[in-house]
Amino acid sequence: MIGICTQSVLPVYSLCEPHAPLVNQMLYGEWYLVVEQRKHWVKIKNGLDGSIGWIQMRQHHSLAEDISIPNASSPKLVTDLISSIHKSDGTLLPIVLGSMAEHAILCGDPAQEPRNQHLDPCTVVDSALKYLHAPELYGGRTPWGIDAGALTQMAYRLGGIQLKRTPLEQSAQGTALSFIEESEPGDLVFCDNKEGVIDHVGLMLPDHHVLHVYGKVRIDRIDHTGIFNPELRKYTHSLRVIKQISQ
Repeated sequence: MIGICTQSVLPVYSLCEPHAPLVNQMLYGEWYLVVEQRKHWVKIKNGLDGSIGWIQMRQHHSLAEDISIPNASSPKLVTDLISSIHKSDGTLLPIVLGSMAEHAILCGDPAQEPRNQHLDPCTVVDSALKYLHAPELYGGRTPWGIDAGALTQMAYRLGGIQLKRTPLEQSAQGTALSFIEESEPGDLVFCDNKEGVIDHVGLMLPDHHVLHVYGKVRIDRIDHTGIFNPELRKYTHSLRVIKQISQ
């Protein structure tokens, strides 16, 4: 069974329990596969990145069995921080940056005009900078709350490239660079924790700066050691590898 997100933002939880931790969000028009159904919960697999979590049954919207999986090879994504969908009753539904308004009919809404959507890729850095100052929110994927993996995923998605959801999953993509001097704006910066597990990712900017999430989406310095926060006057993350994603 295939479902689709008909709300502005659909919370996805780690467990089928009230107050369970948020692990992801789906945006308007994104589709998913139903893995399991319970009385009040639905376990889903994100159709774009394969991530898995639980949504509430009352927020689940299934597609008819004769409807094929939506095409995600060249999606038209909303490029404004916030836009709107016209509902059949004349009201407006706000939708956020990165939503798939082209799937309005699948969501049960009237077809929308293609304004505020694009087919031609934007630069990854330009897309990422739209999230600057967004607060850190684990599981978040919007300018009003986002985590490290979602920042890079959404930046590349707006640029026409699909990344996995978490820093660890993303670290398996792309080509590793030998030196930081080889990096270019938009390359992925991966950092690891004390156990050596990759748990953070950011985007290279010009002049040895990095865009990443630490309390909020911010710009810090980076060198061979890691990410340096000038406000705290210390390194907050240890550099593991820089990888280049084919565009």
